[in-house]
Amino acid sequence: MGVAIQEDPSGRRDDFVARYFRRAQPDQVVAIIKAREPATIMTAIGKDDRWHLEMKRRWVEQYNFYVQDSRWGQMFVRVCPYFPFSARICLHQHYWPALRMQERGIRFQQCANAFLQCSDSQTLQKLADSLTANELITCGQKWLTHFTPFFTSEKRKQAGVQHRLFFAQVETCDNLIFCRRAAVEALGVNPTNSR
Repeated sequence: MGVAIQEDPSGRRDDFVARYFRRAQPDQVVAIIKAREPATIMTAIGKDDRWHLEMKRRWVEQYNFYVQDSRWGQMFVRVCPYFPFSARICLHQHYWPALRMQERGIRFQQCANAFLQCSDSQTLQKLADSLTANELITCGQKWLTHFTPFFTSEKRKQAGVQHRLFFAQVETCDNLIFCRRAAVEALGVNPTNSR
């Protein structure tokens, strides 16, 4: 991989890794951050011949892999190095249609989670409607396989070793874009602090 493991920075991690994404190539790991975070791990309880395994919530060092995925854009994968090697995949759905529009040569202007302008809004809507859970699963399994290399493909098949993915957080929103400052001020919002 050739990427140095870095300690957890002070401040927001997204701000810290932004500089690494500027030069990123498709399917490249741009940064790895080691951070102490809570995880559910398997622990041995007892001693000698009188012990058993239990799942416990513990604070452990975990590894956050920041990736420029060829189909999903910027994302990160957090992997816990303790059994059962739980992982979290965080990505933004708005990057997926943006990359598909770039491939098609469609002009658009994007600001964070909003598309401000699009030269082909019908195609944008069709792309958004065509996104399926399979796209997410394919991306997730690709990177989880990459970041847990101690399971060979043969072991994965024989033992049924796999990460089962589920959605932990899904956000929906409506983005309102005001052309005139007075409309925003009427809502009691300071337009210099929001966009």
